[in-house]
Amino acid sequence: MTIAVHTCIPADTDPSRAFNYGCFSLLASRYPEHHFIFISDKPFQEGQVQQKNITPVLLGPSIKNKLLQYYWYNFKLPRVLNRYNTDHFICSGLECSLRSQVPQYIILHDLSFLGKHKRPAASEAAYQKRNFRKFIKQAASVIITNESLREKILEQIPGISDKIKYINNPVATATIDDAAITKLKEQHTGGNEYFLAFITGAGKKNIMILLKAFSLFKKRQLSNMQLVLLLTGDEEKNLVPDFNNYKYREQVKMISRESAAERPLFIAGAYAAVYLPELELYEPEVFQSMSYHVPMIASDNAFCRSAFGEAALYCNNDVQQVADQLMLLYKDENRRNILKQHQQRLAAERSALDTAEKLWQVLTTADETA
Repeated sequence: MTIAVHTCIPADTDPSRAFNYGCFSLLASRYPEHHFIFISDKPFQEGQVQQKNITPVLLGPSIKNKLLQYYWYNFKLPRVLNRYNTDHFICSGLECSLRSQVPQYIILHDLSFLGKHKRPAASEAAYQKRNFRKFIKQAASVIITNESLREKILEQIPGISDKIKYINNPVATATIDDAAITKLKEQHTGGNEYFLAFITGAGKKNIMILLKAFSLFKKRQLSNMQLVLLLTGDEEKNLVPDFNNYKYREQVKMISRESAAERPLFIAGAYAAVYLPELELYEPEVFQSMSYHVPMIASDNAFCRSAFGEAALYCNNDVQQVADQLMLLYKDENRRNILKQHQQRLAAERSALDTAEKLWQVLTTADETA
C-alpha cells in the first residue's frame, strides 16, 4: 500500500501538518512493508526523514496564499499522486484536491472557521467556510480529533455520518524535572506555587475576566499563590490596559513566546492550569498539561469537555465562576488529586501510538470495504 501525506518540517506552526508528520513517521516505522510519500511545499531538514520506506517529495510552489494553495492541490498534487500510484492521500487540514480520484482523508482538529468571532487569519477562515461542503463531500473520510465536531458537521451536511471517523489527539509522554522546576519557581515566582493561564489567540479577550477572578481569589485566600500568563505570538502587546494600576501586578508574571525552552517547565510546575477560550480552537500547547498531569480549569463548552473529560473543572467565562474554581482547587487537595489521576489516565489512553493505530485502522478498513 502506498500512502501519501501532506506534511512539513516538525517546527511548522500548522498543527495539521505537524500531526501528519508525527503519526505517519510512527506508522512508517511500524509497517515497513508499506510505502509512505511525505509531500511538502517547503524543504525538508537534513536527517528529518530516516525510514527507508518514506520518500520525501518537495513539491512547489511554496503555499503562501489561497491562490497558490488551490493551484498546489488541484494541479501540482494530482500528478505526484498518480506518479507514485497512491492508494490514499492524507490532506493537511480541510482542503483536498478536487481534481484527483485518489481517496483523500481530511483531518479536522476544530471548526473555528465556521464561527462568528474574528480570527487572526480572517481571509483563510472565509475561504474554508465558503468551500467547507465541497471539501467534505470530496473526501473519502473526515477524521475528527474532538467528538463534539461530529454534530456540527452533520448540522451543515446531513447524511454523512458513516464518513466521519473519530481518533483522539495524542498526548506526548513527558518526564518531569523536579530540580529544574524548583529552580524555575525560585527565579520567577519567589519559590511560590502558581496558577498557569494559557493566553492564546482563542482566549486573549478573556484576560480581564481572569485577572478579576484572581483578585477575588487573593482577597479571600490571602495566600502567596501567583498567576503566570503563558503568552503566544504577539498577545503580550497591549494585553492589559493600565496594568500598572492592577493591585496584584507583582504576583502576575507574563511569559512570552521567546522563553521557548522554559515553557514546558512552566506547564509542568503549575499548581493548576486555566484555559478560557472564546473560540473552540485546537491549540496543541494547551494539551501539554495532560502530559504533566496538571489539573485544568476550562471553559464549559462541548469542545473543552470532549478534550479534557473528567480531567478538568468547568465554568462559564464569568469572574465569579472562575474565582470559585480557583478557590476550590486551592482548598480541596483531594479534588485536585482526583483531577491529576484523570489527567494521568487520559495521557495513557491517548498516546501517540494509540492515535497512529486508530488512523491506520481508518485506512485499512477503507481498503477492506473498497
